Amino acid sequence: MAVVAKQRQAYPWIEPSSTKTDAKYRVTADGQIRLVYIVDRRERALLTTDQHPRLVEMVTEVKREHGEPPSGVFYINEWRHVLVKAGGGTWYAGRYD
Repeated sequence: MAVVAKQRQAYPWIEPSSTKTDAKYRVTADGQIRLVYIVDRRERALLTTDQHPRLVEMVTEVKREHGEPPSGVFYINEWRHVLVKAGGGTWYAGRYD
């Protein structure tokens, strides 16, 4: 039986580059999720967690499909869509509740 490759959908709606910086997350090489939260003009907070392994896997899967390292930038929009920047585009990784 032939294995059918999953065809990932390019994200057809608003590009994350137009979203606020507060929505820009990063998966690190050690599997953590990081967010730089801007408190005000002079203060920023670095928030990290390792409590979302399913989310990390969603992001790294898209990165691997495009031949990129498993770390990098992703976004979660108001519809809980996980959007990953990879291969010169924005890809829908799924919904994360």
